[in-house]
Parts: sequence; structure tokens; C-alpha cells
Amino acid sequence: MSIFTALCGGLVGFVIAAYFLLSHFSNRIRLSMRAGLYMWMLLFGSIFAMLIGFVDLAKLAINTPLSGSEPTPTRAIPTRQIPTMTSVPTRPASSGNECTLWSKVTASMNGEKLKCVYGNVTDYVENLSLNATYFYFGTREQFFFVASDIFFPDFEDGDCAQASGVVQLNAYGTPYIKIDELLICD
Repeated sequence: MSIFTALCGGLVGFVIAAYFLLSHFSNRIRLSMRAGLYMWMLLFGSIFAMLIGFVDLAKLAINTPLSGSEPTPTRAIPTRQIPTMTSVPTRPASSGNECTLWSKVTASMNGEKLKCVYGNVTDYVENLSLNATYFYFGTREQFFFVASDIFFPDFEDGDCAQASGVVQLNAYGTPYIKIDELLICD
């Protein structure tokens, strides 16, 4: 049922039921017991339909973003220098130098400290209002790094990033690592 249908149908039903019930109580017309029951059902049903319409209208208003309300990510001056790496494994390393590919990090690893996580970043986002930088690997629902108060102006989508830290889960159950230092992979 659309919002318009619920509101208009509820309003029409309410007006009709209210007219007949008020006419009945002012003794202008005489309704049978069954007709009176139907009018009361119409009255309450129309009120219910209008409530559904108003709730749907409120949901629509809440979920519709205002135009221009989202900040546009921009590059900022780095607050810290980025250490670079000359050789980074392109596949998981041997047990002496444990490095985990980002796709191997799962929600079940919550709380584990990983010495090395790496991969190609598919989406690099700087959120100046939150003072945070996000490095997404795969989709936003799979895995990401987050850095507070650090911006990386030379970093671009597709670059390889490596970091270490404790795996945490965000509110949606997506694993992430809050990083203090980022290494650029080859």
C-alpha cells in the first residue's frame, strides 16, 4: 500500500464513518446494530490506515538525505610521514615472517593481534569530519583499516597497504584494524 493510498483512503473512510456515526448519535438517521458496528470498524480501520501512512511518510523523510549534506572527501596534508617498504610478500609468507592477506581476516578473529595484514586497497576515503582515514579492501562489508588523525595525500585506490594491529568488529560485524602506522607495499 502506498503512502498516498493509505492517507487518502484513511481520510475518506474516516469522514464517511464520522458523518454516519454523528448523524446516528444526533438522531438524524437510525442505524441498525450491524450498520453501526460496520461504521465503528470503518472509523477505526481508517484511523489505522492513516497511522500506517504517517509512519511510512516519517520513515521516508528520515531516510532521505538532504542534498549536499554529505562531506566530500578531500586530500589533506599528512600529519605523519608514511614509512615505505621495498619488498612486500605477494602471497602469505613463511612461518618466520607471518603476513596475512586481507581476505583471510574474518569476524571470528575478533580480538586477535595480527603482526602483518596486507592487500590492495579498493577504496581510500578521508573523512575530515571524523578525522579518520579508511582503507577498504574488497567491498566495504568485508575488511578495512582505519587511521585516526593521519592522512595520506599520496595514497590512491589500487595501492598496496600493509599494517599490524588487533582485529575489531564494527557495529555491522565487519572486521577492521585501527592502525597507527601504514607501510606501502610493492
